[in-house]
Amino acid sequence: MTERKYGIEIEAFGVDRFELQNKLWQAGIIVHVEAYNHETRDHWKITSDGSISGENPFELVSPPLQGERGIEEIKKVCQVLAVLGAQVNKSCGFHDHHDAAGLTAQSVRSLIGMYIRFQGVLDELVAPSRRGDNNRFCRAVTPEVYYSAFQKDSVSAIADSCQPDRYYKLNLKAYIRHNTVEFRQHQGTVDAEKIVNWIRLTQAMVESAEKLNHAKLDLTNRPVRPDHDRWHFWAMLKKVLSVSEFEGLRAYYGRRRKELAAAA
Repeated sequence: MTERKYGIEIEAFGVDRFELQNKLWQAGIIVHVEAYNHETRDHWKITSDGSISGENPFELVSPPLQGERGIEEIKKVCQVLAVLGAQVNKSCGFHDHHDAAGLTAQSVRSLIGMYIRFQGVLDELVAPSRRGDNNRFCRAVTPEVYYSAFQKDSVSAIADSCQPDRYYKLNLKAYIRHNTVEFRQHQGTVDAEKIVNWIRLTQAMVESAEKLNHAKLDLTNRPVRPDHDRWHFWAMLKKVLSVSEFEGLRAYYGRRRKELAAAA
């Protein structure tokens, strides 16, 4: 991983928020129960979330994290969630943010185009309820968003006008409040392995958008070619990942794709 900052939001239920706060403190995690808010903190926070069904719903939000230090902190948090029996269902999502303060308008256009081009590849890596346009909280990203972004000359202008709200798989509105891009597609989970691999994958996409010279894409009426798109997706990420991280991610998501296909 790079030192690009990132943050996560875990939606779950089945644990009293104050009990969770106490157990996380005991594990060395600085955390506070708060009223629902969108403020970035320098500590973890536990808030309510009206979109989650189930007893004792909560959203656990990290402060900005970095590199492997942040990964280890997430693993510790997930251990506590597992011990307490935190649960997820289809009403829950897992969201991660990546720092976009240094991105140019061209980098953001590249990220949008990349997400649309490989949306089918990413759909194979998540639960059916988070694929296509199946979920109103993480709707599909359309070519219209990409082409609209070419009419804007700054990241702020793209974020402000190219999507009507934040409920997309790739949420550009997050830039307005947090200077981040948010990935909202992943299903709810308290599993550290799923969370960590998704963070690594999405950060690599941001790094690719920033570092590689992506040409403008023709995204209208593209033929569906799963094998071809998978190959190009991983070839793109290989250019920005270390050998070990690339091999680990490709192997993990190869297994996940087969597991999800078998369960469908």
